[in-house]
Amino acid sequence: PGARRDIIEKIGPAHYRVTVKAKPQKAHAHTAIRALLGGYLHIPPSRIHLKYGAGIRKKIFEIV
Repeated sequence: PGARRDIIEKIGPAHYRVTVKAKPQKAHAHTAIRALLGGYLHIPPSRIHLKYGAGIRKKIFEIV
């Protein structure tokens, strides 16, 4: 959160490092990550859910 630009980096078969410009206030960063991943994976952001890490820097998102 708070990066200079939005970036997705694939670091494993099902693991990505995502940085977003959005600030971590009021879930703006979570929303930005969902939108960025949705566009990258060609799926609607509504299918991407935060599974773990709401209050910490490392997060796990689940695709349903």
